Amino acid sequence: MKIFCVTFLLLGCIGCMSGYRDERGRWLPKDPHWSFSDPSLERSDILEYGVVYIGEVPNYHPSHRFKIMRFWPDGRFAVKWSESDDPSQLDSSKDHGVGYFYTSGNLVFTETFATINFGQYGYGLSEVMPDGGLLNISSAPSKRGLKERDSSKDLSKYAILYPVYEGKDFDPDW
Repeated sequence: MKIFCVTFLLLGCIGCMSGYRDERGRWLPKDPHWSFSDPSLERSDILEYGVVYIGEVPNYHPSHRFKIMRFWPDGRFAVKWSESDDPSQLDSSKDHGVGYFYTSGNLVFTETFATINFGQYGYGLSEVMPDGGLLNISSAPSKRGLKERDSSKDLSKYAILYPVYEGKDFDPDW
């Protein structure tokens, strides 16, 4: 009876996984339900395409010291949390996410599918700064949880990613 219960629980947990590993080792959604993939959403030229954005994340675990992002004009983006600021890390399989974004004024809204909990959607809000940097303001498990920037807060409390004109060039396939 114990063996049956353990087997049943294991099979149930495996079935709950919402993602799978592709041939490159990335964790992608098994049954995607992107809410930001709609082509009618605004995707202005406030972001630079063809560059990799890299920045140090304050007060984070050492293995997630840097955040690396890349955006494509069709609304897709990739993100990587790494202990290194090496742009070629972007397409590696560990601690990465893929997703869609849209813009509104100088704000960038992201929807990410990441390796957390065997695959989970999350949402982010960033602001494009006058110098071209991308200020990561807020992240939350739902769109309603995103908060605008607290202007009284010191900017050093936020991760600011800057465009770097090098890095691995690959096409998004999610």
